Amino acid sequence: MTREELLRLPKVELHCHLDGSLSQEFIEKRLGSLAEYLEKFDLPCQCLRDEEGLEEAGYDVLKSMNREHVCYAEIRFAPLFSETETMSCGKAMEALIRGLKRGKQEFDIEYGVIACAMRHLAEEENWR
Repeated sequence: MTREELLRLPKVELHCHLDGSLSQEFIEKRLGSLAEYLEKFDLPCQCLRDEEGLEEAGYDVLKSMNREHVCYAEIRFAPLFSETETMSCGKAMEALIRGLKRGKQEFDIEYGVIACAMRHLAEEENWR
């Protein structure tokens, strides 16, 4: 089987970290430099701290998966890391889902979202 044939096969992505799956195009648009992104992995989270960035990221991750013919993806995401004074966890989830819905419509990729709780945070925070 050739590389091209393998790329055309439908695939599923069952453990996709949103912050680790941003395309070079998206990083450069939001930050300016892929090298900067790789130097400090905290930088992707900066792209995900407003509704526009989260919505774009949801769309972008499905756009990237479309190139590899992914037909189903589960996007892992810790909404607490996107929470700010002006954006709640709920708003963060809504923004991500808006982008994923747009990506689903354009690329016909089914998706699920895994909202992650963090062990080092209090139970009350994780319930948010």
